[in-house]
Amino acid sequence: MASSKKRAHLTLETPEDTSSSESSGGEEGEGVSSSDEMGGIQNGQGGGLAAESEIQVEFEARTPESCHFHGVLRLLQGLFKYPHDIPLAQLAETLIQQRQVGSVVTQSADTDDEDDEEEELAAGMNPDFSANNDVFGLLTLFNISDHTPLARAVVKYLDSIALKESDKIFLKSLTQGGGPGAQSAGLIISERIVNLPSQISVPLFETLFSEIQKAKARGLPFNFQHYVLITQVLKEDGPGPAQGDHFVKVEEEIIQEHAERVIETMPAGYGGTKPASLRGNDVYEPNWRILVLAENKSQVVMEAIKTAFPI
Repeated sequence: MASSKKRAHLTLETPEDTSSSESSGGEEGEGVSSSDEMGGIQNGQGGGLAAESEIQVEFEARTPESCHFHGVLRLLQGLFKYPHDIPLAQLAETLIQQRQVGSVVTQSADTDDEDDEEEELAAGMNPDFSANNDVFGLLTLFNISDHTPLARAVVKYLDSIALKESDKIFLKSLTQGGGPGAQSAGLIISERIVNLPSQISVPLFETLFSEIQKAKARGLPFNFQHYVLITQVLKEDGPGPAQGDHFVKVEEEIIQEHAERVIETMPAGYGGTKPASLRGNDVYEPNWRILVLAENKSQVVMEAIKTAFPI
């Protein structure tokens, strides 16, 4: 059975290169709105390219399915860049099985393609060959306060990369869980290929926060006081005046502006990461930060993202 489409349905003009960022809301089953309803989005980052080097692609958000495992795993490998002992395959499986919250971004299949896929499935062909099983983005939430071995491995990773001891203590206080009054936190996992513009974050975050509220109303374990996000920032490397930070996912600069705490991490060289190019010949050194956002700021952040990236 094909995975359920969600509300995000976007038409993009994007360069043919679809490098991953690792190198630099609707109810389940809700019908997909047309690109006219959502509004077409053009990727302005490709403005300097010749028209023939651009292709028009439609993307849609879907509930993760088992066929998306390898795509989800690849994006997780791009997020956890420092040395770690997190079983990422297990984490990918957990995120896929957690159907109430979270979305993958896949390429839209037209009606004829979907009809062909139904026929292939009926004939017993491998569904993993479907074109829209490729994962171009992931936005989901993982409970890091429930003391499972998997959650403990993620918390250990966050602790290991935080530079300051005071930040390590703060993170520990967020993830203790347990008794009345105890703090709890969810890790927002946001990864996508670099060619997808930040406008796609609007329907994805709207869907995520809507799904969280619905899950909480059903008594599911998504009632967090804080959200934790690992963000990648590119800093200029080499001589010359600094131009400031360049966020790989620009909407995360807005999240940082509203964050309760911004935690610096180990230098990128600690994980053997090489400098990355953001544009032209300007060379940047990739770095990661941990952002801690209070849950009661989530709607403020959502409105700020919608204002910054109209669709």
